[in-house]
Amino acid sequence: MQAQTQQLQHTLSMNLMKSTLSTQAAQSMKMLEELHTADAGNEAPKAPHPDAGSRVDVRL
Repeated sequence: MQAQTQQLQHTLSMNLMKSTLSTQAAQSMKMLEELHTADAGNEAPKAPHPDAGSRVDVRL
């Protein structure tokens, strides 16, 4: 009985990890697609460098 319980817990853990990895892979692919279309579609304005002369601008 204990061996069956451990095997079931192991199987469930493996299935959960596979599901999590699949979800993360899908999210990563979607993010890469969005990044690619954003880069190809329009150029975002470049932000100024935070170094304001001799002082570093650390305002939030």
